[in-house]
Amino acid sequence: MHLMRESWTDARLDDLNAKVDRLDEKVDRGFEKVDERFEKINDKFDALYRLLLQGLIGLVIAMVGGFGTVLAAVIWA
Repeated sequence: MHLMRESWTDARLDDLNAKVDRLDEKVDRGFEKVDERFEKINDKFDALYRLLLQGLIGLVIAMVGGFGTVLAAVIWA
């Protein structure tokens, strides 16, 4: 099979350059959307971290209060 040789004129190169620029812009917009989604995911992880930390603090306070109550009952009994 014989391959046809194409000539690349300045006009054709300019057209190719414009197509590459459009593709580059499209890829950049796609990455911007991905970055926005990662920001939302990071916000969700931050909220989860705060919730877990608050739960841990609550558990520690409850345990200290429980041990304090038991200790007080043993001492004054």
